[in-house]
Amino acid sequence: MFYIYTDSGRTFSGPLEKLRRVEKSTPVNPARKTSNTDEDEDIFIIDKQSQKNYIASKKATEKYVKQLENEGKREPVFHAYQVMTNNVESGLSNWTLSKTEQHFRNIPYQVLPVVDARRQLIGTLSRKQFYEFLLDNKKNPDILKKTINECFITKGNEIYCADPVTDIRRIATLLVEKKLDALCIIEENGALVGIVSRTDILKCTITDPPLSLWC
Repeated sequence: MFYIYTDSGRTFSGPLEKLRRVEKSTPVNPARKTSNTDEDEDIFIIDKQSQKNYIASKKATEKYVKQLENEGKREPVFHAYQVMTNNVESGLSNWTLSKTEQHFRNIPYQVLPVVDARRQLIGTLSRKQFYEFLLDNKKNPDILKKTINECFITKGNEIYCADPVTDIRRIATLLVEKKLDALCIIEENGALVGIVSRTDILKCTITDPPLSLWC
């Protein structure tokens, strides 16, 4: 199951086949406020205990497997929650680029989910995208004073997301088709529980050789 979020909320929910037919979107459930374990109140981190012990509901798993069986796909299924990066921090859209640069220096992952003042997911910012922007604007002495919202978030900006119980082969398909670095993993209620990146999928192929990456 995949989702599309914009600054208005969730605008799409459905399988990959229907997502491919979506051309434009519009409204969404606000992302749950993630817990803050840092002294800096601008940083929000997902509850570590719930992350480490995350278990997809039996009902959701059975529903997904049944769906695949109906499509004639009976291969072993590897889901997003099994390979996603946990404890992902979110950044506020009003962060200056100077603050954002410092944050990227302190985190190991490549994509930063961006939330607004209501803690609603409104975008994602990749390390590559961020530093390319700085290089393109290096002659502007005031560029680091601008905010993420000013430089990277546009009205109706679409954020592609997936449910925790989603086959990572389908996630790989979407990453390729949309030229994405990662997908936020969102529960049905809009709660951000992790991110699946290209690196996460590559690690999965290394540790689980039987995995068959088909599209």
